[in-house]
Amino acid sequence: MEQLKLPLLQIARQAELSSENVSESGYITDMADIAIKTIDSCLLSLSEGNQASLILEPVSVSATINSAAESLGSLAKIYNCELEIELPVKILPVMSDKVRLEAALTMLGYAFIEAQFPSLPTKKSRGMVKFKAYRTDSGVAAGIFSPNIEMSNGYFKKAMLSKDQSRQFLPEFSASSGAGIMLADNLLSDISSHLRVAHQQHLTGLVANLAPSGQLNWSF
Repeated sequence: MEQLKLPLLQIARQAELSSENVSESGYITDMADIAIKTIDSCLLSLSEGNQASLILEPVSVSATINSAAESLGSLAKIYNCELEIELPVKILPVMSDKVRLEAALTMLGYAFIEAQFPSLPTKKSRGMVKFKAYRTDSGVAAGIFSPNIEMSNGYFKKAMLSKDQSRQFLPEFSASSGAGIMLADNLLSDISSHLRVAHQQHLTGLVANLAPSGQLNWSF
């Protein structure tokens, strides 16, 4: 699978060198970039560093969310989608694997962006995706929200059970968006978490519960 990245890297490089159509070359570069990120996430989910052998360490949720959102900034502009980040003033580290957590949030963010516009939107339409983290009784919940996605947790759990039998197991998401959600859930399973539906301020999202770092005092 690693070899699949080479032609994508070459396409991105050629697009960057092209000066004839800046907007078109930018689109090609960004689409090649998300394809490479998807391949990297696939490789990561198939790697030997599974839950049994993975060493979790304190990870900054704020820094990870900011990094994932930044990596999707150019793609969001192509899809005419507004990206927002909402983080509490104080949020302590969680026990996780930064590479897997960031990859999961990136795949999830892309799924929400693409789900609102399976094909390129018109300038009149505009989507919104919010990266959000908040404290829970057991630690921290982190994920992606949107006002344009509606589903219940029971419905999502049932759909996830059929993900291996159906190419488009979530009708709200395209096949490619659904693949991103499945990848995110696989990566999160390595850090002892899974996606669930959450509702916050008239927004619907998919979040993962993350355990706080036991090395630090959670109360303040």
